[in-house]
Amino acid sequence: MLLAAEPKNIRLISDLVIRRNQLLSMQTMEKNRIQILPASLHPTIKPMLTTIKNQITKLEEKLVKLIEDSPEYQAKNTILQSVPGIGNIAAASIISNVPELGYITNKQAASLIGVAPITRESGRYKGKRVIQGGRAQVRPVLNMAMMSAMQCNPVFKATYA
Repeated sequence: MLLAAEPKNIRLISDLVIRRNQLLSMQTMEKNRIQILPASLHPTIKPMLTTIKNQITKLEEKLVKLIEDSPEYQAKNTILQSVPGIGNIAAASIISNVPELGYITNKQAASLIGVAPITRESGRYKGKRVIQGGRAQVRPVLNMAMMSAMQCNPVFKATYA
């Protein structure tokens, strides 16, 4: 209903984000192998790293192009990237995992992502507030964006460090 015009594109963006994450995991594995394997085996690992890096670059280019080709996604991308710490890839990940953004309130978005504290109360019992549920793929992206903003932005650094 929300994105009836381009459901294939949102699925493709989501698949590209998932594949990029898989390639990043593979890249980490290969880098770890370089650390533990003897130098004589490094020539077998370095071509793999180059190939993986090239594939990641191609996927990122496709992601950017898909978002630029859609006025709706481009508008969301512009708004998301105006937030310190969020770049092309983080924005693409958020757009693909939370396509409802722009159609729901801030409170609904926080609940959907799983960052809204949920109060555990019943009668006289007052439990702690917990953050749980929601779309787990988005929380690490937002966490990394916040860490990046804290590193680069003096206002964020002073407030949250």
